[in-house]
Amino acid sequence: MRALAIRCGAPAAAARPRRSATHPGAVPSGPPPMTPYDPRSVTKTTTATQHTQMKCWFVVCVAVVLPPWRVSPWAQQAPPPQAEVDAFARPASGGPSMAAPTDRETALAILERAARPFATYTALKGNTLIVVTEVTRSSIQNARWRAGADVQITASTSEGARVTTTRGRIEPGSYSAVVPLTIDLSKPPARLSIDLTAPGERPANDWLNLPRAAGTLVGDPLAYRSASREMPRPVAAFEFARNERIRVEWPVLASSLDRREARLLDHTGKLLPVDLPLSADPASKMVVLDVSLSGLPRGDYLFELTVGVGAATERHLLAIRIRQ
Repeated sequence: MRALAIRCGAPAAAARPRRSATHPGAVPSGPPPMTPYDPRSVTKTTTATQHTQMKCWFVVCVAVVLPPWRVSPWAQQAPPPQAEVDAFARPASGGPSMAAPTDRETALAILERAARPFATYTALKGNTLIVVTEVTRSSIQNARWRAGADVQITASTSEGARVTTTRGRIEPGSYSAVVPLTIDLSKPPARLSIDLTAPGERPANDWLNLPRAAGTLVGDPLAYRSASREMPRPVAAFEFARNERIRVEWPVLASSLDRREARLLDHTGKLLPVDLPLSADPASKMVVLDVSLSGLPRGDYLFELTVGVGAATERHLLAIRIRQ
């Protein structure tokens, strides 16, 4: 219990009305009569006023009653068997089921990685998994990993068994690193765990699930960012400023391509009237898109690449975000 004391005072001259000399019970309506100046009367009146001040104390008591602590009966029960959990998560027969994400939603989901301390992006090329690790904009502004960092990548199966581990290095001032990882295509890993360590820095960890390769005509793209005073560097956090350029390279898996086309879409999939320069590099067997981002306002966008050989056609999407 806590007590709070408050002092309250009021002068007696202001609180008590004056009484008339001829009629003690009556209160005069006019001003008091004028009297000659007498210092003794002033001193006497002042002293009397000080002694007749009203003084009072209010005491406020606040009581806090806490209920007795007890353990919830749910916390004392053992967790349900895994079979019951799976049966609860499985939709009932004939009932509505959760729809699979569209290719547009899957492409846009990569933009969430820009909010992390560092971002990771993977691209499969043959039996080599290329892992790009990039320090995000918020970490660069906070001067994290300015002197570089060591990168450790661990590949594991869906059950958690470790498949392989490799290491890389983010050099000072580069803010990104590309680490190749050789995998067995007959038993590909399902998950990657990435650790960043550096002297004087708090260790950071991130993980991602590896998607299955979907292309047979072109492979997964690699993107690079550049600016007037910055050298091109690999991209894992697909968040860009308007003064930057982006270069996207899709490796060609087929012997040749009959047709190829690149378009720019907004985040809803609507076509935007922007011409994208698309070229082919026969020496490296790449389809290359190199464009400036200065004409795009703030928002999320999709690069759509459509390639075809004969009757076969493939559509690939890559999402970017313009922050300012």
